Amino acid sequence: MRLIHWRLLRAVALIGLIASLAILPGGSIASSPGTLRFVPLIHVGPHVPSSVITSHGVLPDLKIHFYVPSDISAAYGVDAVHAAGTTGAGQTIVIVDSYGSPTALQDLQQFSSDFGLPAPNLQIYYPCGTPTFSNSMHGVQAGWAFETSLDLQWAHAIAPDANLVLVAANPAETQGVQGFSCIFKGESWAIQNFPGAVLSQSFAVTEQSFHSAAATQVARFEKVYQNAVANRVTVLSASGDSGTANGDKQGRLFPDPTVNWPSSDPLVTSAGGTWLQYGWKWDPTISANDFYTCLNTAADSTTCFGQYLNYDPGATTEGVWKEDWLPESR
Repeated sequence: MRLIHWRLLRAVALIGLIASLAILPGGSIASSPGTLRFVPLIHVGPHVPSSVITSHGVLPDLKIHFYVPSDISAAYGVDAVHAAGTTGAGQTIVIVDSYGSPTALQDLQQFSSDFGLPAPNLQIYYPCGTPTFSNSMHGVQAGWAFETSLDLQWAHAIAPDANLVLVAANPAETQGVQGFSCIFKGESWAIQNFPGAVLSQSFAVTEQSFHSAAATQVARFEKVYQNAVANRVTVLSASGDSGTANGDKQGRLFPDPTVNWPSSDPLVTSAGGTWLQYGWKWDPTISANDFYTCLNTAADSTTCFGQYLNYDPGATTEGVWKEDWLPESR
């Protein structure tokens, strides 16, 4: 099991299906032998014909809900903050991800253009050198590229006039200590160079990932967060998607309840773990098992969506993050 690169704001994860991730015709990611070719991650959303979008952002055939920046701003009251003149001017948001994306700036610029946001100010720092992007890592780098664009684009949407700094570490964390050294090297650089910033960590591992060295390793990395406090840097980290049921490298669940680190650190603010339903409310009628049985046996699988992915329009709620239509409920 590779790095668990949890999204900090899982409420907007569905947006990635429509408004953040571009898939080529036929549903594949563009690639060529020996290399990965990343495509702009925005073109799908704004260009969906208005005739197929209802007032609640639902594609009628698939019933996928998605949001644009104005929806998220309204749902969380950020529109009122923007109207009062607070848009992040003079502030810096540091986004920490593994590998980054070779098209991070172009993707962010396209996102900003399509949604009428100010031109972004993005600085990219590779603490351990710029990685070579290829398809030899089973899609790991492509997954991180999507994560990077998601993090950057939605930080920009919430604070459109803030400066953005991407710390792209190499290699990725794989539920052990090897990836964290580069991550915290980059974070130390950011803390020293951007005092007073907000530092967003869109990743997490269980404390058990360090095995017998847990206390030693956590104490070592704790110095970075102590330095953040001294430099007035607010540190955020992902709470994770699976509650207390987390897995090891082999995908096996730990036998006892677990917690994700660094979200569990007392100097870090834990974020995430909820599912925004803005203008609609999830109203399941059958179980996930019945849904997947339908998908596997129906002559036309699209008939399964209407039976299962039901909703009540007009309502708004924010429940625990739980993707009932996925094989693994969270």
